[in-house]
Amino acid sequence: MSERPDARTREAALDVLLKMTATSEGCRLVHEAGGTVASCRALGDDASVDKVALSVLTNLAAADGEGPGAQDMLRRGVVDTVMATLADKKSNTQKEALMLLSNLSRSVHGSERLMQTHVEGLAGLHMRKLLNWYLSSAGDKKDSWDLVAYIIFNVSQIQEGRDFMRRRSTDLLAQILPQLRSDSVLRRRGTAGTIYNLCFEEEDHYWLLNELKIVPHLLYPLCGPEELTLEDKTGMDPVLWIEGEDKERETDEEVIQILLKALLLLCTSRRGREKLRDEKVYIIIRNMDLALTEQEEESKKADGNGDDEQADSGTYVPTIAEQEVGTSDLIYKLVNMLQGDEEYRNRAEADEADKRARDARLEEKSSADAPKHEELQQTGSTSAKDVD
Repeated sequence: MSERPDARTREAALDVLLKMTATSEGCRLVHEAGGTVASCRALGDDASVDKVALSVLTNLAAADGEGPGAQDMLRRGVVDTVMATLADKKSNTQKEALMLLSNLSRSVHGSERLMQTHVEGLAGLHMRKLLNWYLSSAGDKKDSWDLVAYIIFNVSQIQEGRDFMRRRSTDLLAQILPQLRSDSVLRRRGTAGTIYNLCFEEEDHYWLLNELKIVPHLLYPLCGPEELTLEDKTGMDPVLWIEGEDKERETDEEVIQILLKALLLLCTSRRGREKLRDEKVYIIIRNMDLALTEQEEESKKADGNGDDEQADSGTYVPTIAEQEVGTSDLIYKLVNMLQGDEEYRNRAEADEADKRARDARLEEKSSADAPKHEELQQTGSTSAKDVD
């Protein structure tokens, strides 16, 4: 019987696989050659081997999604293995482990496995552990748990994940709301995305608006240093204006857009629109729109005659990204929703507006259940693709 190769040899072999999985074609070849199974088997016996094996699996999960490679990982219990690795305080593979869980949880099956929906009596245990580590590390100078925000976001795409996050007895959603003010853009994006997912079900809107009082949390990142009149402040949560000219607005456009989409979902019902109107959402959105418009005009001036040069180069073909709904479009939709009720002459017209809002919400949910973040990819044994 031949001896098992030593750790250095196994690490070198896995490093070859890691380089191959830098492309989707390489991922396919590695999986077909048994690389997924081999990488799963390599976990758990040596720290240096674990680091590379986790990186290989991270790339395979990014390329495969719901495919056979990811399914092989889930069937072989890689989620449980990774959670055991994260619980080991001596392990130095935390970053790689969280990247793998983030990629696996992008799929429905991966989220279900992480939620342990298949194990009676253990549902949510893995997520409770991740949330404890995530929340206890908030504010740390070296934020090594920020990727958990993406995992929470991914898990909230399935019903069990949403039920877990809005469970009144644990108050988990209230606990993660402060992460919208985190220095980590990953925490802010993940938290905004989780809130967005939880706003899809209209029956939860009363709880979100009146018990959790979520509106000030959504608006705080959108507030800037603009001066407000006494009338503007009336009905507005003081946290939105108390900082005055020292208040800085969120700079990440992805966070801003997700928060605007969440507010749009809360506008689905007439009562929701009335609540947002009472809390002066329009004032905050108006000021943000004016500030963003001013920034855009200043940027155009700084660019000089760039538009003229582009026109001379031939017919302009917009990219896919530019065809997507932009921040200004979301602001326009939100303002229309908030101000539209005054135009209705009778209850029948208002009810019809509610129906149109619900239809729009369902259409958006069917086309894309949640905004997706980019897959995380490992490009070497110790480096990773920038996820910001």
